[in-house]
Amino acid sequence: MVVTTDVGDSLDVHPTRKREVGERLARQALVWTYGCDADRLIPSGPMFRIATVEGDSVSVAFDFGRGLHTSDGAALRSFEVAGADRRFYPADARIVVDGVVALRSPQVPAPRYIRYGWQPFTRANLVNEAGLPASTFTTENP
Repeated sequence: MVVTTDVGDSLDVHPTRKREVGERLARQALVWTYGCDADRLIPSGPMFRIATVEGDSVSVAFDFGRGLHTSDGAALRSFEVAGADRRFYPADARIVVDGVVALRSPQVPAPRYIRYGWQPFTRANLVNEAGLPASTFTTENP
């Protein structure tokens, strides 16, 4: 399935911008079903791959993360971190290298869990070079 967080409406669960949804589905079908070159036609927005804790910060690596930037030119939004207590706080997020975002929060000196876009209607803004939005995710296991 495709990410539609950027084409929705806070008052309607169904995306109104159907063309973009269809184009994203077509990208995935062309690459994953029909074998088109994924380097030439990026099939998806950034997808969480792995998080690595380094002291008080977390490095988050993404598949399909080439050319990471924000969709609106503003600072990254909607990243959160939590410690062992599982209380999430907003994280300062920055793109450090291609495909990697670093997270840190002064309220969480020993981060253990992360999540992105984990709101009922998110204003998350991380996209790749194709302008496709990152998928929401959490590393917290129930």
